[in-house]
Amino acid sequence: MDVRSLPIWRRLQAYPGTCGVIALLSAVLGYQNWKAVPLDAWSVSYVSVVVEREWWRVGSSVLAHASVLHLAMNLSALWGMRELEGELGTVRYLESSVRVWVLSEALFLLLQWLRMRWRQDEQYGQQAAVGYSGVLFGLLTLWSQVAPMGTFYVEGIAVPALLLPLVALLATQILVPQASLVGHVAGLLAGALLAADWRIGKALGLQRPWI
Repeated sequence: MDVRSLPIWRRLQAYPGTCGVIALLSAVLGYQNWKAVPLDAWSVSYVSVVVEREWWRVGSSVLAHASVLHLAMNLSALWGMRELEGELGTVRYLESSVRVWVLSEALFLLLQWLRMRWRQDEQYGQQAAVGYSGVLFGLLTLWSQVAPMGTFYVEGIAVPALLLPLVALLATQILVPQASLVGHVAGLLAGALLAADWRIGKALGLQRPWI
């Protein structure tokens, strides 16, 4: 049965992992607003995590959002990728999300460090980021690599699966120029690395438990 033909409440039941993440992110933003916690208390940067040893920011920065609009944009993208959960199954979908989360945060810190060394400017290490979009870019990249279809349709326009993450990255930076380019690139790279690991495992006849 086509899930899209089901009533909305049945469709929600079909994607418990996606709905759970939506509920969690919404609850965190509600807590942010209720307690009036400043955004810099949640954000992640090279200085805050590596220099000041506030490792918990690796988790808080992904769950927190700058505004209701910021959250709404990410939740819209998250729901738009719900079919990935249908393909992987809820457990593997959540496992993949956690792997992308951890790897993208590590790559974000590495990219910030490289920018600091390249530009010889310590201020790059202080640039902070928040939001779930890095994980979304990672999942989108992973999906585009392992999806059985070779083409995605965006507003009726055919986009090759391999190019979809780059198209999304470009569109995001044009529409939301203040978005963290480093954070999004880190997520994209995380998804690409996991997809490459999956391809290598498939070629060697190894089963990757998260794909």
